[in-house]
Amino acid sequence: MPDLASGLEWSPDGSLLLIEIKKRQCALVKSLHDADFHCKIDEGLAGLASARWGPTSASVITVADFKIRLTIWSLADKSVQYIRAPKHSDRGLAFSKGIMALAERVQDTDSVGLYDTAKPWTLLHRFSPDTFDLEDVRFSADGANLVVTDSPLRCKLSVFRLAFTKDSVSAQLLARFTPYPDNTQLGLRTLTASPQYLAGGYFDNKLRIFSQLSWKEIFAFDHDLDDITDANTPTDVNIYVESAEGKDGGSVYEIGKKPFKLPLIPAH
Repeated sequence: MPDLASGLEWSPDGSLLLIEIKKRQCALVKSLHDADFHCKIDEGLAGLASARWGPTSASVITVADFKIRLTIWSLADKSVQYIRAPKHSDRGLAFSKGIMALAERVQDTDSVGLYDTAKPWTLLHRFSPDTFDLEDVRFSADGANLVVTDSPLRCKLSVFRLAFTKDSVSAQLLARFTPYPDNTQLGLRTLTASPQYLAGGYFDNKLRIFSQLSWKEIFAFDHDLDDITDANTPTDVNIYVESAEGKDGGSVYEIGKKPFKLPLIPAH
């Protein structure tokens, strides 16, 4: 029986393809432009839980079974570096401006490690995010802040301001969102970002929008909301409706007025 690929991922520059084969505890890298290029990454007895590209096409990152270690494989000089005790195999890892943020489990405590990807992979700073069960990390659009999400069992999202110096970086708590002070409600189901906003889907059937400029919650949509009125939204909420396609191929938006009926897209 042929080997079955458990995952596929294009390299950041689109020239290489990473093929994850968990059954054989290995990953293969194929080139679109060089048929003679062959690369096999083998975790051996440690097992392979996940494989993904690093911040550039020059490195591949794997996590061993049971999250024993994270390994950075350099395709440029064939060097290998290890980081112990990553918290997750499929999340808890983010890159921005030469820094890798990694969710870790150090001495039975949730931690976030900040690594310099150019030095290479030197630990610059490690801090405790004060989480019940650290779920994921992501950088803000400008790379100056780090967003840390807690377990879905805790309704908490934290933002840390990163202060960079020549050879180090530090993290200071900037904001923390807990919609329910007693923290007894279930928390985030999903989180996505645009250059200016964070949108979080919560288990209480609400979509909360956060500004990445002020780091404040600016609006909360109830999934049962049928229309937008002055009674259920802040007065400074603006409504823009896509109306047509512009001359340059982009969209044209018109200003909507309250009350505004929300369009529903039927599920298929």
